[in-house]
Amino acid sequence: MNGVQNFGVGMPILWTSRAFTPAWAVVSDGQILNRADWPELWVHAQMHTPIDDADWLANPGKRGNYSNGDGSTTFRVPDFNGVQSGSIPGLFGRGDQGGLLPAGNVYESAAPDIAGTLNFRQVRAPAGELNNNLVGSGGAFSTSTGTTGQYGPISLNGTLATALQLLSFKASDSNPVYGRSANQVWPNSFVGVWIIRASGGFTAANTLWSVINEDAEAPGPGVLTRGGNVISSYKIAGVEVARGSLSVSHNTYSSGFRDVSAVIEAWSTDASASWSFNHAGFIKPNTPSGQFITQAEIGLSGGLFSNGDRFIAVGLRDQNTANADAVGKTWIMSLNGTSGLQFIARNRAQSNVGQLVINMPYSSGTLALQGTSGLAYKRDIKDADLAEAVNRIDALRMVNFVYNDDEQERLRFGIIAEEAEKVAPQYIKHNSEEIADIMDDDGNKIGAETRDRPSVDNNPIVMDLLGYVKHLKAEIEMLKTALKG
Repeated sequence: MNGVQNFGVGMPILWTSRAFTPAWAVVSDGQILNRADWPELWVHAQMHTPIDDADWLANPGKRGNYSNGDGSTTFRVPDFNGVQSGSIPGLFGRGDQGGLLPAGNVYESAAPDIAGTLNFRQVRAPAGELNNNLVGSGGAFSTSTGTTGQYGPISLNGTLATALQLLSFKASDSNPVYGRSANQVWPNSFVGVWIIRASGGFTAANTLWSVINEDAEAPGPGVLTRGGNVISSYKIAGVEVARGSLSVSHNTYSSGFRDVSAVIEAWSTDASASWSFNHAGFIKPNTPSGQFITQAEIGLSGGLFSNGDRFIAVGLRDQNTANADAVGKTWIMSLNGTSGLQFIARNRAQSNVGQLVINMPYSSGTLALQGTSGLAYKRDIKDADLAEAVNRIDALRMVNFVYNDDEQERLRFGIIAEEAEKVAPQYIKHNSEEIADIMDDDGNKIGAETRDRPSVDNNPIVMDLLGYVKHLKAEIEMLKTALKG
């Protein structure tokens, strides 16, 4: 993750120098800040129970704490840099020994005391001279035998200049680390400036976020893989109740086709949905119903087109749940290579039981809802042989029947399409009726199973009946003439 400091508000950081302080931080100099200017840091400070500002000022040992400032509009940050008057300078951080040391307390330099004793005794040597005999030691001093021995001779006529009366101790004679500071103890160190992250935002030009997953080898066909996920989450009492995420998915099919999609997901304890935008430029709403739902108008310039190579549908559904089983609560305009264009009326659950299907012709020609009887719309016009119409009508077998899906089982009168089609193919139209939806692995409709449902085209039958009537009228006229003769 580049361009973002990955730590929380309130975290102290040892920064390089005061030459540049990032916009999301303040120096830890024990200064007063306005709560309105740094609201996130003030929220963090309250988690650590800030002390009264008077107590902070009166006791340098408490200046590792936040103070409540003026009690209403300001607060004070810890003085880790030792800037304020009376503050202890050059602070290091240390653990609280499991709570034994009060967090926020500041301690001056300290080291255990160095103490020791030397015990001398005067003795007279055989030659009569006096000697100082080192007979004991303790603490920082110890006895030893060296090349000069333990005894230092002093003559009977010794003076102050020759008498043993001064012993010096200097720690730096044993190690130069001692004596480098007159009043502090410190380890090897470097100097920086303590700052505190004071806000959650950041300002960085050309910021780059990289959240990466990697496989050593490409997974097999059909294996869905995902890149790193950027997640925003909300919890209540430690329990996650809402989450949004952004990731990339990758899938290679056995055909070699690759599908790469950027996926935005919204999740809650009640439901979840996602949108995916793939590398071919298609947007797919992965809602529980497989549909894109909006309560607002969508404005378009240049028209609205739905493109696909298997099944295309645009639906309208009444959101009112009343009378949900009624056919007509959902209208679908669909197009596929088998059935052509269809208008389908279903119930709100989109069940195809009892559905109404209107099939639009998809063969060559023009569908004219206002009629096509004008001379300009016809050619090869000549008088018809009325006997042909009579023969077609006479060849039809008239039957009584009941529709399979007629719950009232009403007796009907009519013809059988398959029989009528043999007499006159123009009497019958073939319609593709959906009987089951075809779904993909994600539960989205990609097509439909269909069956042929032939229907009668009344117009050519009416024309033949009109021809039959004219033929009968002509015969009647002939009979009248014969009777008169």
